[in-house]
Amino acid sequence: MLEYEIVVIGGGPAGMAAALSARNSGISRVLLVERAEVLGGILNQCLHAGFGLTYFGEELNGPQYAARFIKRIEQSDLKVLTSTTAVSLQGDGRVILSGSCGLLEIKAQAVILASGCRERPIGSLPVTGTRPAGIFTAGMAQKMVNLGGYNIGSKIIILGSGDVGMIVARRMVLLGKEVIAVIEKEAVCGGLLRNQIQCLEHYGIPLWTRCTISRIHGQERISAVTVQNLEDGREKYIECNTLITSVGLIPEQELAEEAVDGGAIPPWLFLCGNACYVHDLVDDVTSEAEHVGRKAAEFVKTLKQVGKDYKQAGSGMLEGDVQGAHQEQAPEEDPEKADIPQDKTQHIFCIACPKTCKLTPSSQGWEGTICGRKDPVVAVR
Repeated sequence: MLEYEIVVIGGGPAGMAAALSARNSGISRVLLVERAEVLGGILNQCLHAGFGLTYFGEELNGPQYAARFIKRIEQSDLKVLTSTTAVSLQGDGRVILSGSCGLLEIKAQAVILASGCRERPIGSLPVTGTRPAGIFTAGMAQKMVNLGGYNIGSKIIILGSGDVGMIVARRMVLLGKEVIAVIEKEAVCGGLLRNQIQCLEHYGIPLWTRCTISRIHGQERISAVTVQNLEDGREKYIECNTLITSVGLIPEQELAEEAVDGGAIPPWLFLCGNACYVHDLVDDVTSEAEHVGRKAAEFVKTLKQVGKDYKQAGSGMLEGDVQGAHQEQAPEEDPEKADIPQDKTQHIFCIACPKTCKLTPSSQGWEGTICGRKDPVVAVR
């Protein structure tokens, strides 16, 4: 069995930043695992600009942003395994890998889960009708067009006004396709204002709010959709040959759930990037992942100092690492910070992800999250 001090699962922007940060914090045996053939994750299919404004101080596209971190990794002594999937994460820190390396068992003192998120499919929505060809999630459409060069259709409806959906809408127009409309069930756009302006308004793409798709038509390929107005219930039949959905993202936390087996997340397991919670900006993903990498390095160094088995030594060593907090039920509503009595600050947590970090108030807000997020979801217990 191979042994590493830190194993990072996921070679996207979060995984690359966390692995480099852990290595730069003095951890010599760091393994970075990526299931794709190359590092970069979702960045590789994002040909549009808008990345790096905060972190690098200049505007880059996705591949350019990824290339800067890939270069840093190539210049380091990090061990990297691509075309390799982490198929299991055991409660004692063992990671089972499968792929180009064959079937491999790794023992890690700390694991950073940076597996990203997946798209919510059309099947999760109450949409009736057939399920013909021509229906894609926004990320899959982006991948097929930008990386594969496929022609996925010419007359397109987009359901959901998330950032990826709006970016794909603009991409389709630039490729000479007709985007009939972006449909949003809420009263306002679901993505960033800058994307609404740059992707929809600048290219004349209509945004239909308070609407949804109630039915899909077509046999071999989609031929039309029924659009329902959620205000008055009226429906309209719209012909199209492609439907692209952008209806939400789900953090990939299954490996963490396997490791905890219904209990609290162990102190050796860290989550970062979109595996922790869905971010709007990759620059924030990078900064928070670097913070997580440093925290994981601190954890490993502490193990060495105390000279104990990591499962015994981990309890309560890191501020914000709360074991057993998951055994209590989270409140349904998150109180405002102003309503929280100061004498109860020792019972305040962030419940945005399964890590459940303990928070302490400061002049700039809340501190104590392992991921370093600026907007913790506050709960009192």
